[in-house]
Amino acid sequence: MREAVADDVAAMRAEIDDMIASLEAKIDRLNRISKRGAAHAAEGASDIMLNAISGLTDQVSGRMQDTARSASDEVTKFGNQALRRIVSEIDHRPFLTLAIAAGIGFIAGLARPRE
Repeated sequence: MREAVADDVAAMRAEIDDMIASLEAKIDRLNRISKRGAAHAAEGASDIMLNAISGLTDQVSGRMQDTARSASDEVTKFGNQALRRIVSEIDHRPFLTLAIAAGIGFIAGLARPRE
């Protein structure tokens, strides 16, 4: 009877060892799959981040272009208004304009180094 029990115990140990070996193999396989999945997930996350950054860059660029365009329009408008005002003043006061131009020419002539 002892031999039968010992044989049964040995058979159970062998069966348990087989189960442990099978479990270890499955855990190794699961680890390999997880590593591949993690690498794939990292690539996917990288793509998502790149797309998000690209989208933000495009939005910022568009806003900057709009702002630059708006600023350019404002400067152009201001320049046109200033030019119209100068022309208007010249039309209303031609002699004063001539006197100012002559004064500026005289001062420029005085500032020029003599040879």
